Amino acid sequence: MAESTELWRECVRWMNECGILDTKHRVTEASAEIGEFATILRDGVLLCLLCNRLCENCIDIKDLQQRPQMAQFLCCKNICEFLKACKNTFEMKPEDLFDPWDLYRLDDFGKVLRTLSKLSMSSVAKLSGIRFNFQSFII
Repeated sequence: MAESTELWRECVRWMNECGILDTKHRVTEASAEIGEFATILRDGVLLCLLCNRLCENCIDIKDLQQRPQMAQFLCCKNICEFLKACKNTFEMKPEDLFDPWDLYRLDDFGKVLRTLSKLSMSSVAKLSGIRFNFQSFII
């Protein structure tokens, strides 16, 4: 559990470095919990914005549902756009990607964190100039 606690906090710091999360966002506070972080990623919007920050326009903005209001179809569409960018733009392996339901249903947030960790270490992400990357779980 300590590893997952540290990993999600590293992910929050990385997303902050990328300019995706504000330094004053609730999840950056010491009292924040992993469930709060999972919830803000659940609609897929921040994930898509992250991809576009790391590689400009890798997700067409018109394909992004910016206000999905937790509608299952729209959230999963955003999550799938993120995963498609991870595979096609960031050249991630299928085994490094989570299933959209892992995030939407909050079934296995550890898989989501592992995907984000791998994304941070991808060669394309490194070209963004953001040098912060966080470690994956020891498997």
